[in-house]
Amino acid sequence: MKIRLARKHSLRLNAHLLKEVDNYLIVILHPKLEAIRRNDYPAVFFFEEWFKENHD
Repeated sequence: MKIRLARKHSLRLNAHLLKEVDNYLIVILHPKLEAIRRNDYPAVFFFEEWFKENHD
């Protein structure tokens, strides 16, 4: 599913992939983000930071 897609790409997540991954996934995984849009580079950064902190 979408979560598997994100995990599969893990830290390789980029703006292009965000087009395919549901924005809600990022919001759920990093609730501190108030708003997120497709092709939002800061969103990629915050997701990667969340991923690093929660997945070894």
